[in-house]
Amino acid sequence: MESVIPQIIHARLHQCLLNEVNKVITSNSSSDTDALDRFCRIMESGLRSAWQNFETKFAYELAVFSLLCGDLSRAQLRCKSAFKELVQTWSSEECRNTLLQKTQLLIELKEFLEVFTGELDAQAALNLSHTWQERCSVVSEELTTSRLFYLSKMAVAGHLSLKEQLLPAVIDFRLECSNEFSRSGNPRRAINQLTSLHKLIQALEQAGDDIEYRRLAWCSAFSRAWISVYSQNKIFCFFPGGKNNNFLVDLEDGLLRCLSSTSHCIEIYGSLRQPPSMGIGDAEFTQFSHAISTAQILSAFYDFKTSDYLSDLGLRRYVTSLQPSMKTAFSQVHGLGEVDDGNFLESSAFSFFKRCVDMAMGVWLASKDSSSLTEKAIYRRNLLVYTPDEALLEVANFCNERIDNAEDKGKRDVYGDTFTRSVLTAMRMGAEGGRIRFGRVLQVEVARCKSNTNYNSDVFCELTKDLSPWMFSQWFDRLLNAPLEGGTCLVAGILRRIAQQFSQVLALPFRVLVTSGYGWKHDKRSLVERFITRLIEDEKGESISIFIELSGMLSKHMRLNRLLGELEYLDDPDIVFKSKPSLATQLGEWDIMENYEESKLLLKRHMVTDYANVRRTGGLEIRGLPVIPAVSELVPNCMMLIDPCRDSALLEKKDWVSNYARKSFRSDSPDRTDLIASCNSLLEYGFLRLYDAVSPATPANAGLGRQRAVQKLSDLVHKEFGHDCEALQSVTLADFDSAIQKILSTYTQNDPKISSVNHFSQWLANFSPDEQDPLIMLGQCVGPSSEGQVAVTIERVDPNIKCLPSLRRPKLVRLLGNDGYWRGWLVKGGEDLRQDASIQRLLNFANYAIASATTTTSTGASAEPLRTYAVVPVSSTRGLIQWLSSTTTLFTFATNAMTVQESAHYSSERSELAAKAADHSGDFLWGSEADSASMVSQFTELENFVFSLRLLRRGLRNSVATSAEHFFALRYRFISSHAAICAVHFVLGVGDRHMGNFLLDVSTGSLVGIDFGFAFGVTLSFPTPEYVPIRLTASLRELLEPSGPAGLFGSTLYRTLASLRHHSSLFLSTIQATCIDKSSTDWSVFSECYHQSEEEYRHCRLSLLRRKLSGHCPAELLIEDLRGRFGANNWFAHFEVIARTTVASTGGSVNLPPVEQVRRLVCLSTCPELLARMHAGWSAAL
Repeated sequence: MESVIPQIIHARLHQCLLNEVNKVITSNSSSDTDALDRFCRIMESGLRSAWQNFETKFAYELAVFSLLCGDLSRAQLRCKSAFKELVQTWSSEECRNTLLQKTQLLIELKEFLEVFTGELDAQAALNLSHTWQERCSVVSEELTTSRLFYLSKMAVAGHLSLKEQLLPAVIDFRLECSNEFSRSGNPRRAINQLTSLHKLIQALEQAGDDIEYRRLAWCSAFSRAWISVYSQNKIFCFFPGGKNNNFLVDLEDGLLRCLSSTSHCIEIYGSLRQPPSMGIGDAEFTQFSHAISTAQILSAFYDFKTSDYLSDLGLRRYVTSLQPSMKTAFSQVHGLGEVDDGNFLESSAFSFFKRCVDMAMGVWLASKDSSSLTEKAIYRRNLLVYTPDEALLEVANFCNERIDNAEDKGKRDVYGDTFTRSVLTAMRMGAEGGRIRFGRVLQVEVARCKSNTNYNSDVFCELTKDLSPWMFSQWFDRLLNAPLEGGTCLVAGILRRIAQQFSQVLALPFRVLVTSGYGWKHDKRSLVERFITRLIEDEKGESISIFIELSGMLSKHMRLNRLLGELEYLDDPDIVFKSKPSLATQLGEWDIMENYEESKLLLKRHMVTDYANVRRTGGLEIRGLPVIPAVSELVPNCMMLIDPCRDSALLEKKDWVSNYARKSFRSDSPDRTDLIASCNSLLEYGFLRLYDAVSPATPANAGLGRQRAVQKLSDLVHKEFGHDCEALQSVTLADFDSAIQKILSTYTQNDPKISSVNHFSQWLANFSPDEQDPLIMLGQCVGPSSEGQVAVTIERVDPNIKCLPSLRRPKLVRLLGNDGYWRGWLVKGGEDLRQDASIQRLLNFANYAIASATTTTSTGASAEPLRTYAVVPVSSTRGLIQWLSSTTTLFTFATNAMTVQESAHYSSERSELAAKAADHSGDFLWGSEADSASMVSQFTELENFVFSLRLLRRGLRNSVATSAEHFFALRYRFISSHAAICAVHFVLGVGDRHMGNFLLDVSTGSLVGIDFGFAFGVTLSFPTPEYVPIRLTASLRELLEPSGPAGLFGSTLYRTLASLRHHSSLFLSTIQATCIDKSSTDWSVFSECYHQSEEEYRHCRLSLLRRKLSGHCPAELLIEDLRGRFGANNWFAHFEVIARTTVASTGGSVNLPPVEQVRRLVCLSTCPELLARMHAGWSAAL
């Protein structure tokens, strides 16, 4: 009862106050008093009851109750008691807005009582009204109603005029409240309030009051409310039953009324017909408000009409009545005289959007002006239904949707220009949404610059010249790539400013860029000199000057260059010979097999078709132990059997063997002089991948341990290829592979897991800070607080380094900052981490969309943000990844929960399944339907066994939780974080989601996704495609019990997906900027599988993501994508039936509500027919 009674009391009090206000407004003293009587009985009953602390708990409500009863002295006493109770019960755990609202309600009650019981006169009453109008508050219906009640009491006392003061205040405060309803996802409440408010506005208009602002504000608020209704309907697909259902009829009528009212305003108010007014008082506010509201409602109605939702009656009404009147009204507006009659709605919307962009900056500056009259403050807030930055981002969304689909280049340029102006102007206002869209702006402007010899960059340069360099921090890499694509004139000034203020931060992506085309031919030139030479060879000479200038500005950081050079020493020398990627995915990071022959057999069977399904991130790691030698022996013999469509992309060709040597053997030229020279260079420079002639780091400066390892490996190379490697001239490819394998098998690493840093680098071991050239801690976020503040710098390096036992043996290094915190970094050599960094950026953008999507649920419940981490590429073959403490892989956590017997049984059953599947790898039918039925049955039995083990529940309860409450908190965080990850990964098409690619934070229970080598749905192009879109396997499903996927998991997945769909325009603009980047993904490898060009394949990926955000059926998207590569296979029809039957789909491309899209996503991801056919490394039964 205690949870229900406060709600009843609040509802009854609110109704009483509304009745009192309406009684004064309508001058009807005999209105219904039942509500007040019921409230009186409730409060008096509470005071008489034995309920503990009723009087203190409801002190505020009792104070207002005393006011209703006319007892001012008791109201004052209870107001003081309410303040005392608020101080005593203040909690940091309570919602911030709730605390602010409680405080403000009490403050304004106190202010009213002080005025009302003091020397109350007309001026005091007016001053209090102005104070509340000026105050920027947490707008709520409760606060608005209490204010109007107090004002009505003063009006009854004769100190406020009903017509001149109270009614305008009622309109102003309720308009503000209605706008807040629309912003917070309750547009229907806004419409209900605005409908009744319209009568008051008409009453004031008939009385001859100055109503212009309020009428325009009402039209804008009414339009925004209906636009919000339409946006919600698009997200949740509330369009059942065809054109004539009541829901659509109501929406259609609302949109038509908005069109009528906004166009009618032009006929009434002459200022709306004038040129955009800059700095002319309130005229610019009215013009701006009308422009954005009109543009938005025109755009919404155009979308409604083209989506074929408009009824025949509505169409006739629009064509015969509304369109002619709008044309007449719009023709009177300055600049709108020539609207395209053939596409009236869209072209008119665009014209008003452009008008909005022209005025936005002036309105924004004027809204910051505190010198305006107090009574104007609430006028302006109500007129600005969309704040200037919000409006500009709406313009950007409109234009971005049309840039790529415009019929001709002229229209693309016009849309592109307006898109750029809107985003950059929003950035000038400090809008985060503008910063996120800057990557897309850069992409659009570089493309325009490249395609148009007469392109004028003045607008772009003018709008960016005053932007602080930190605002571009998310896009430093794209800014550096722009000159290579012909955009030097656009970014030169920005790059100079960044280099001056954040030179160390810019130095890292600059180094990645200059090493991106670095080959295996060592010479005495610096990295920059070799990069400039490549630019000349590629005929990109116009970009040379800015890169030379940047090189000069960044070269002052000698200690940073030295640090990056010393990190090269952390690589084991033999890394340049290691060409095979991780086998962990194929083996699923199984326990070490006691049966050597079993592991050898499985490897042989999987090598032909599924070897390249492996991760890009390194070698096999099983329970923290290195791969058994037998595995390494098998790899070279299978290299030529890999699917050629996947070879170059997935074999991580950053090594000398695959990237250079084998190409030389396969070439037609018999001369191998360059190969010999390259091999000798490796020996001379200590097997360093990026030796820089101007760097202080030289092979001789390496730690003694590494020098000994280099000497040992050099001796083995000389033994196989001769002292000067001359034997390479005459050996065959088979002989070369055999020699490399002999070198690797002979060269052994006996280093412990923990090594001393001086084993690798004396400089790192002796590192100390230098006040003249401090080293900024890697991975720091650059933001507004970065300006004028000293960043965290590196004080020293931990003398101990942990060597991870995977193929390339990455090293865990800890750096101490001058703030006293140690930060761990995983240094990974031989890998390009640019795509991982790009995906982390997209995940951060997704978090912004999730946090700001307030209209996705009627309850206002927020979705779960994803936990991200820093990925810092420092060259094209090296990077650092933030080490997340207190984490373990989900695979390790689950398998550690098994007993020895359970582990043995699971491994045995799984090995048997994998061996059978290997005989028909790539064949969905596994030879015949009978065989496939038998395999699925065996897989289901293994799934049921894993489900019965309750591994994750067991692990959390026995190994992590300290109490039952702690277990439930851990489980809640686990499920909600996993659901959010699944939603975002599904949209981005992130693949390879085996359990080794999830980290579990045992301190909180939350999951973190790692390793994003395969994104945008490319895993569907594999010979054994990933049929299921998200990971929801047996051990995970068991943790969801008893509610199952429909409980917390489903609701969080639903909210997150709905949030992303709500902000689909923003999310797609960032994805577009990422997909076009060729530096991190070799699209040609995957496009060949579909017989498409790179551009066609990228557009296909973007279309796939767009349809996911539109609500298309996951099963239909899966079928359509796989048809491009596997449609001709005899098993494809069988697969289609299974996919559609699983989700109960009848085909077609109907947009689904998020709840139905989630249901089908879960059905598809838990289908045993599909899970059984996942490649063995995915561990689908676990």
